[in-house]
Order: sequence, then C-alpha cells, then structure tokens
Amino acid sequence: MYTSESFKFNAAILNFLWVKRNRTLLPPNGFEHGLKNQKYLLFYNLFSRLNNKKYTLEKLKAFENGPVFYDIYSYTQTMSVSNGFVNSLHSYETVIQDLDIKSLQAAYIVIVSMTSELLSKLTHGFDFWKKNFHREFRGNQDILEEDISKSDSSMIKWLYEFSIDLYENYEFLETENNKFFIKSASGKMIKLFLML
Repeated sequence: MYTSESFKFNAAILNFLWVKRNRTLLPPNGFEHGLKNQKYLLFYNLFSRLNNKKYTLEKLKAFENGPVFYDIYSYTQTMSVSNGFVNSLHSYETVIQDLDIKSLQAAYIVIVSMTSELLSKLTHGFDFWKKNFHREFRGNQDILEEDISKSDSSMIKWLYEFSIDLYENYEFLETENNKFFIKSASGKMIKLFLML
C-alpha cells in the first residue's frame, strides 16, 4: 500500500532521524510528536529543494496545523511504536544515501528549537499553505511546486542559513518552561529569540 517513491524517501528521512541519529521525537502518534515529525519532513524537503538535492512534495497537503505529507500521516495513524512503526522504518535504510546531510541538520534545528504551536505558526506564514488551506476541504487540497512563491523561497533560504549556523556553532539547552537557550563554543549563554 505504501510503496511510492515519495513515501519511501520520507520514511528514509524519518529512519535517519529516529534510528540513525537516535533522537527522541517518538511516538509517531499524538499531536506534539506527529506534528514535529511532519514539520521535520517538510523542512528537510524544502531545504533540499533549495540546495538542488533530491526532495519530494508528492502527497503534500494543506492541513489546519500546516502542510502534511498525507501518505506518511496515514501510515502513522495506523501504527504505533508497539506495533513496530519505528522497526518498520529499517526497511527504508537503503534510500539513506540519497539524503542531504546539511538539510537533515537544518531541519533538525528547526524542530528542536520550536514548540508545535510555533512550528504551526511558522508554516501558516508560507504562501503555499495560505493558498491551499480551506477549512471546508479538510486537508484535501494538494500543495504543488508552483505554489511556492518568491517570498516563501526567501524565507526558506533565511531559515536554512540560520539553522545551519546554529547547528554548527551552538548547542541547545531547554528549560522547564520550554524556553530555549544556546551555548556558544566559548561557553557563553545567549537566549534564543525566534522572530515569527
């Protein structure tokens, strides 16, 4: 059922996030983690597009909380960690060599530095989502390549460059109140402000 190249590619991205990088963004079900997983896929693919690397926008739809890769969303709704969702991602390891490391790193910074609510707000600012989201369609509206505006492309480029700088030069520390700080290589603490 889930055999399209787009699905396999996005599953490989999640496999890298959860299995290879040993991150803790699971389980796949639940608002917080499901939304962050979707945003990870979205930003990885947008950053890869920016860098002229392999990416996909296939099955990308405009949902209330932002763009969603519908085939991955459907799959995660039918699986749980106990049913082997994470284990099922191992079968997509062979696609990992197609992934762009810098895009993986930048997308990771985006999702760990923001709450689900901030990520939704960020994606609601993109023209490609605004153009296609209509409450009456409830996520049935496809987001197409040509929906990405020049303004979207500029924001994606800025976000990518900002995230890569953070990934390469800083360490994230989270407090109890979900306030994020960054620590430079020199050990100096700087509060991170995200302009949304």
